[in-house]
Amino acid sequence: MFLLSRCKNLLKIDCYKLLIFVAWFRLIISNKEKIVMKFLVKIGKLSPYILAVAFPAFILLIVINYLFFTAPGLDAEKPFYVEIPNDANIDQLAEVLSESHLVSSVFVAKMLLNKEQRKYDQPIRISGGEYEIPPKLMPSEIITKIITSNPISREFGIVAGMELDDIVTAVVESGLFEATEIKNAFFKTDLLVRRNIAAATPEGYFTPVRASFSKPISSDVVADTLLKKADQKRKSVFPDLLERSFKLNLDEIKILTLASLIEKSGGKNVEDKRKISSVIHNRLALGIPLENEAALIYSFSDKKKELLTSDDLKKGTPYNTFTRTGLPPTPICTPSLDSIRAALMPADSDYLYYLYNKYEGRIEFASTAEEFREKKTNAS
Repeated sequence: MFLLSRCKNLLKIDCYKLLIFVAWFRLIISNKEKIVMKFLVKIGKLSPYILAVAFPAFILLIVINYLFFTAPGLDAEKPFYVEIPNDANIDQLAEVLSESHLVSSVFVAKMLLNKEQRKYDQPIRISGGEYEIPPKLMPSEIITKIITSNPISREFGIVAGMELDDIVTAVVESGLFEATEIKNAFFKTDLLVRRNIAAATPEGYFTPVRASFSKPISSDVVADTLLKKADQKRKSVFPDLLERSFKLNLDEIKILTLASLIEKSGGKNVEDKRKISSVIHNRLALGIPLENEAALIYSFSDKKKELLTSDDLKKGTPYNTFTRTGLPPTPICTPSLDSIRAALMPADSDYLYYLYNKYEGRIEFASTAEEFREKKTNAS
């Protein structure tokens, strides 16, 4: 009984303590609520002033970000290319960067350029040319990239067997010019006259080369440089080209035309090329048609055509060497130096025919029509 009574008394005391704690806790909470409410009321009264400051600050941050940390014209994934003129000063550089949308304005560009100039403690010197800007750079990083790097070059190759349209495509793919611009440059009369090209097209007057040009540059300069270097190359390799041509009763354009036919013939070595050259020279001497398929196909819009029909062989084009005697009016491709050499120095033979034997992987030659038909039957 004593223990039971003792437990009841302890329980009553603990209940009283719990009630006191709850009452005290509610008092504190209510006071905090009052404090919070008072704070919110004050904030509410000050909100117009806060907004008046915060909104302009937010706009200012957006403007600063756009002016100094964003390149409007820069793609997020692809590099950007900008052309810097030769001997450009800070004012000209600022205008180029602004017009290219790499910097938001000329004013900001000048600020960044002057800052960069102070960093190096000397005038900024930038080589004229085309610069590649990687994606995701800020304006300050773009300027540093231009100052610390070199202009890029646009490269393309001219390979033996290429036609003029192929060369135009190679130039376009390099990123130098659009097709119309470089094609018009190739066909300008003053260029053809200056380079002593005796035709309305520079087809065949190029030589195989790996060319490299840096912007800014005009299409006229590129066209003239390619043909000038090709002429210099021919003259260095064949200093007696014209003399040899005259001995063969041919001029330069006819030698290049003959060389282009040899180039398209598929001859893989100098010996085969010289034999093919002898076939063409022998036919020219006898006044019989050359019957060259490559020349006829050159006149087609579909240059990849492989099998000629009987109607094709009757087409009235000056490149139809089945119905006409003599050489085509112009070269049909870019000849290699070996093909030009073969045109100038044909093998001593009486061959009038040649064909490719695909089973044996070689070119075969014949002196008579009967021999040619026999070899053609064996090769087919």
